[in-house]
Amino acid sequence: MIILLIAFILILIVIIFFAFPSLSPIPYYPTNWADLKIIVNMFPKDRPVILDLGAGSGTILFTLADEAYKSGRKTQFIALEINPFLILLLHIKRLLHSNQKHISIKFGDLFKERYDQITGGGKTVCYLYVSPRLIPQIFKKIKKDIPSSQIVSYMYEVKSIKASKVVKTGNHPIYLYNKI
Repeated sequence: MIILLIAFILILIVIIFFAFPSLSPIPYYPTNWADLKIIVNMFPKDRPVILDLGAGSGTILFTLADEAYKSGRKTQFIALEINPFLILLLHIKRLLHSNQKHISIKFGDLFKERYDQITGGGKTVCYLYVSPRLIPQIFKKIKKDIPSSQIVSYMYEVKSIKASKVVKTGNHPIYLYNKI
C-alpha cells in the first residue's frame, strides 16, 4: 500500500511539474522512434563534442554515445536540461550506459548557460528538438558562444540560414546546418 501511495505522489508531482510552464518552460515531447535512425545518421562522425540542448530523456544522446562506444570514437556527449525529473532520468541512464565516462549531464537553462564553457569551445554539433518559437533565440546563442559548431535540428528549421542537408523521410524533417 505504501508503495502505491509513493508512486501516486510521484506521478502527481510529475503531472504538476509539466502542467505549469513556470516550472517547465519548454514542454517535453519524446523523439519519434521511427525517426531515430535517420536523426542519428545526420550527425557528422568527426566532431569531438555533441551538445544536446534540452536533452529530455536523452534518447538521441544515449543512442549516439552507444554508437561511438561500439566504433571506438572518443566523442564527448553533453546533455543540457532544466527539468529536474528528466535530469534524474538522465543520471540513471548514464549510470547504466557502457559509455558513461564520455557522457556529461548539466542541469541548466538553455538561455543562461555559456555553451563555450560547457563544451570547451571546440568543434561541436548541437542537437535541437525544441519549440520552433525558441529556435531563433537558441541559434543566436549558439552562433555567439560556439560559432564553429554544426546544428542538427529535428522537426523545425532554423529559418535564418540555409540547411546543408534536409531529410524529409520518416515522420518529420531533420535539418543539418554546417555553416552558421
